[in-house]
Amino acid sequence: MKKTLRQRITWRSVYAVCALLYLVWVGFLSQGEIDMVNSRYSRANERLEPAQVKKIALRELVDECRRERERSNTPADARIMEGEDPCLSPSSAAVKEQQEKVRTRLLDEKKKAGRKLILFYVTFVVFFLVLPVVVSYYLLAFIIWMARGTKSSGKVEKE
Repeated sequence: MKKTLRQRITWRSVYAVCALLYLVWVGFLSQGEIDMVNSRYSRANERLEPAQVKKIALRELVDECRRERERSNTPADARIMEGEDPCLSPSSAAVKEQQEKVRTRLLDEKKKAGRKLILFYVTFVVFFLVLPVVVSYYLLAFIIWMARGTKSSGKVEKE
């Protein structure tokens, strides 16, 4: 006996199509958030490049030197008046030490960004992809089970 198209289409196949459309829709809507989290992680990776670490270390050393000079209220000496700022040329030992500090801080930031990335993907998949699909499937199965139970109990009462 050949089944008709109406007999072959069950509520599960209709649900599967609807669930697939839901997953595609949620994926489309969440592209901005996914890009934002991924870009934070990639920026953390880019900042770990040696040239970037050196640039950050130099900037921090210059800023720290200028803050100390402002705190001590040192009058402007002749070198600064001529345009030669002693803060712009820190010693190589100080630069290497600051580079290590910056590198460890950036590694910590990269680890933190990695944890945020994993946490985002796990919560996204669980709360927006898996949980709604599974809960709605079981809810629909329960409703259909109850409807079938009601139909069969109605037939028994008529006999």
